[in-house]
Amino acid sequence: MVNDFSSSLQVAYVKDLEVRLRRFNDKTGYAIIVVVIPSGEDEQISNFIAQIFVNNGLEQWGLGGTVLVLITVQEGWVIAEPSQKVEKKFLKVEALNRINHFFYYRDVPGGPGGSGSASSQTACSNRSTFNVSA
Repeated sequence: MVNDFSSSLQVAYVKDLEVRLRRFNDKTGYAIIVVVIPSGEDEQISNFIAQIFVNNGLEQWGLGGTVLVLITVQEGWVIAEPSQKVEKKFLKVEALNRINHFFYYRDVPGGPGGSGSASSQTACSNRSTFNVSA
């Protein structure tokens, strides 16, 4: 459930995250797949994500659906892409608002729960892409 192609995560962290993601899947029926790549600059992200879904059969992983979380180390992007099963269950606008709220209040520098300047706000597009780098 965690694929670190950038070799930037510590092995113990990956193992812990794997356990947590499996528990989440067992409890909810939703699979969360985390893929970390060195850079998204040379990738056509939409095609890359589609290839990951198709090549790994991710549409079938979670009984309730799958969410792929793609992280690019160099750019600091975090891209959440739901499977069709998940996408049908939630209104996209509502989901984006919840995600924006989560990042703004917890992780984004300058947000009430974060640290740093207010100029580094969460950027959100239709693909749920967030630039959380400082």
